[in-house]
Amino acid sequence: MFDINQYSNIQQRALVMQGGASLGAYEAGVFKAIYEKIGNKNTSRNDQENDKHFFDIVAGTSIGAIHGAIIVNYVVQNRKKGKSMSASWKGVDQVLYNFWEDVSTLTYVEMDPSFDFRWNSFRYINSDIANAEAARKYYSVKQLLMTGARNMYDMPSPIPDRKFLDPSNTAYLYNNDPLRRLLEKKYLKDFSLKTKPPEPRLLLITVDVQEGTTVTFDSYQDQTKYENHIIEYPNGITIDHVLASASVPVHYDYTTIEAKYSTRKFWDGIILSNTPLRELIGQHNTYWRDIIQEKGEDFVLTSIWRAESENGSINKELRVPNIDKIYIVNLWPEKEELIPMDPDGQTDRKNDIFYHDKTEYDEKVATFVTDYIDLAKKIREIALEHIPNDNKKSEFKDELDNFLLNNEAKSMLRTGERRKYIDLLKGKFTIGKITRIDRQDDANTISNKWADYSYKTINQLINEGYKQASDQLKKE
Repeated sequence: MFDINQYSNIQQRALVMQGGASLGAYEAGVFKAIYEKIGNKNTSRNDQENDKHFFDIVAGTSIGAIHGAIIVNYVVQNRKKGKSMSASWKGVDQVLYNFWEDVSTLTYVEMDPSFDFRWNSFRYINSDIANAEAARKYYSVKQLLMTGARNMYDMPSPIPDRKFLDPSNTAYLYNNDPLRRLLEKKYLKDFSLKTKPPEPRLLLITVDVQEGTTVTFDSYQDQTKYENHIIEYPNGITIDHVLASASVPVHYDYTTIEAKYSTRKFWDGIILSNTPLRELIGQHNTYWRDIIQEKGEDFVLTSIWRAESENGSINKELRVPNIDKIYIVNLWPEKEELIPMDPDGQTDRKNDIFYHDKTEYDEKVATFVTDYIDLAKKIREIALEHIPNDNKKSEFKDELDNFLLNNEAKSMLRTGERRKYIDLLKGKFTIGKITRIDRQDDANTISNKWADYSYKTINQLINEGYKQASDQLKKE
């Protein structure tokens, strides 16, 4: 076990990436802008200060999980080659660009030089018709959903309705084997990711279909426990865990992973936690709390109160590392200028509202919890200041500590056990600034924009992500 004191004063930085299928190309552009921002900032520091990871934690859902796996794996492989922390990140932004180059697909509409002219002739007759760019996206997606997208999914297989014998109820199932082959061959070759501090941490979010709950696979852990299930991965996270986060409901089959006592089936994490800030906070707390807890009750109490050392100074080392900065990439616009009236526009707006970033409440709750903990510590401090007798001070400390350690609170742990009051205080940390990079509303949007892997759209998304993020980051 490593010494927590090596890491407890390090201000960590985290990245949260959403799911959104082809919209993930926007994340690649955003990542490059953030990467350049942090890199330029570090150049003004000395070599020792520069030798740190760009991100200590990367949390992702769906395509965000795939991005996270590619990023962290790239860094870890460079570390194995002996590169420094900062040098191990060099070129990772280009790797994401390469990934999107490999999956972008040149569609028939894009190859038709007369499409815009012919389409605009229809608009000349009827102004209600969409413009040529929206039509290009619409018919590109129609093709991709019928024929498959390069290195992403194959042509769909029809699934006839055997339940109600209704031919019109035929479904279509896609196969993501092309994506798996691309990852295994190029971006996640021989992939089995297991990391420990100070290496970057990868969090993948998925959904257990039967339990209807989010599940997090964590590269810092050997297993994931939830409800009554235990999924072990002693050798690290695998591609199956990555794809479990990206198994789009209905369109893809379930991803199956063996648990200790059962077989679990998973769907895309987008349906329950598309912006996994809550999971990031929870996993960060749990990991460091457990490390402190293993050292015994005295160490736990010392980490909470930061007790006085023998020479009377305050020990500020014994605490969970704070997360000083979190970047969140939001692929689904929260606001829209005009209320859509057509069916396709309304479906698109519904999807935006379903999947956009809803973590502001989680951020507020985390801040409230920190405030309450600080309040408890301050009340204890004031009480001790007003007790003149050293023996009485010692009695007060012991009585308070015994109460925290031995009395149950009303709230429950996720295991179903009742919390002790000490559980409300241990493992807590401070969250600094959260920067949200929001993809802007697109005037040429379509309801199936998430399936637009056309060459032109992918490049548009990358460029938009880079520009919009760069402009926002310049204001910080």
